[in-house]
Amino acid sequence: MRYLFFILFTCVCFSANAQPELKPDARKIYDAYVEYRKEPHAPEHQMRFVRDFPASKEVFLKVFYPDGLDELYATRAEYMKTLQEIAVPFPKVVLPKITPIVIGMKSAGDIVGQLQNLIVDLAIKETPTFCETLHKLKKKEVSSIASFLSDNARYNELLNALRQMNDTKMLNIFTSVNTSKQ
Repeated sequence: MRYLFFILFTCVCFSANAQPELKPDARKIYDAYVEYRKEPHAPEHQMRFVRDFPASKEVFLKVFYPDGLDELYATRAEYMKTLQEIAVPFPKVVLPKITPIVIGMKSAGDIVGQLQNLIVDLAIKETPTFCETLHKLKKKEVSSIASFLSDNARYNELLNALRQMNDTKMLNIFTSVNTSKQ
């Protein structure tokens, strides 16, 4: 009986401490998320989460929308919520990280829509950082970002922010995308 109890106890302990089996990109953000949740106000954990967050559309989709709907699909909203929390004190760090993710992406609901809202919100608040990020990209990539953001309810506010920055290059790209959709 003791032997059976020992085996059962050991199995329970191992399963309680087991981490999900994840591919490297998902493991990276998962580990950063776990550390962040332990100390959410620690800047080093916040910066690690941003650093380890997917940096491209391909990795973003592979981690949060994998083929078998495994990886981090079930908890993807928690990761987006964490990113939104970190964006409050660190918008100038988060905005350049997440803007390139949407190159080639189509607007949608779920966390992709939340990502769109976050970019628009941060771009309006931190327009110089947004423009600086865009100027590092090719015109085709900026057009893709503009197209992705153009169906957001606050897109006209973003256009006004670009107007106030006097960034005619970005304003022209964002305006032409908006005009072509009408």
